[in-house]
Amino acid sequence: MESVWDHSVYKKPNLRNHDHDISAREAAYFIDDMVHQLDEIEAEPNTRQAQLSTRGGVERDLYDDRFPKAPESDKGLNLTQKKLTDADLTALARHLKAGHRYNALFLGGNQFSHLGLVTLLEVLKTDQLVRHLILPNNHLNQFAMAGLADLFKVNHFIGWLVLNKNAVGTFGVKIFSDCLPRNKGLKHLILSDNEIEDMTALVENLMDHPRIESLFLQRNPILKKGYKALAALIAQSKTLKRVDLRRTGHGDCLEALDLKALGRRQGVEVRL
Repeated sequence: MESVWDHSVYKKPNLRNHDHDISAREAAYFIDDMVHQLDEIEAEPNTRQAQLSTRGGVERDLYDDRFPKAPESDKGLNLTQKKLTDADLTALARHLKAGHRYNALFLGGNQFSHLGLVTLLEVLKTDQLVRHLILPNNHLNQFAMAGLADLFKVNHFIGWLVLNKNAVGTFGVKIFSDCLPRNKGLKHLILSDNEIEDMTALVENLMDHPRIESLFLQRNPILKKGYKALAALIAQSKTLKRVDLRRTGHGDCLEALDLKALGRRQGVEVRL
């Protein structure tokens, strides 16, 4: 089984160079050309198990054998580090709306803003195929989180949301957390390498979530005041399997050690 981070049925296509200043029409041609090449590659024999060489900016320390795996049948559209702009995401949204068969969207390391992202998220509100939304290293902020909150209020099919290495702070994660009591699909939430100080609202809104399994918060400047709420989540959740708090500055404090001990009793892996 391949990890979701590596997984794609496509070989890496040899795409043309991208001009940042192209028009919306040219962006549409670029997306159509890119997807056409990917579809041609899929049709070639012996490419179903091919992996893309880029990992979309996700940290290597997330690829461990204990982390969940994506089914080999999941098809991914990998647009990692393609210098995509807002116009490109608008064109991609039109392409997806017209019909697709992708279970994963790899969009890490690009140059779009929340404006282009919201256009794509609007299409995903009624989409039932995409299971993995991979958005690391895109400088996404609280405005993007508001768009994601609107999406996850109504989309119960996306199970992986990867937002590491963005510009998500406490306010942004609080905005997003408002969707969680209404969401029934999210399983793995990766918020590593952001600017989150207070995780209380996020953790409290996950308390009764029916499917959440993973919460990754490593390398955020987390304040200890959120540990009480996290302890309640670990004690109460029937689905939680892992919480990652590595390199948050409190790995050897009493509260963190208590969390780890609680996790052992509850069958939840707490990484410090």
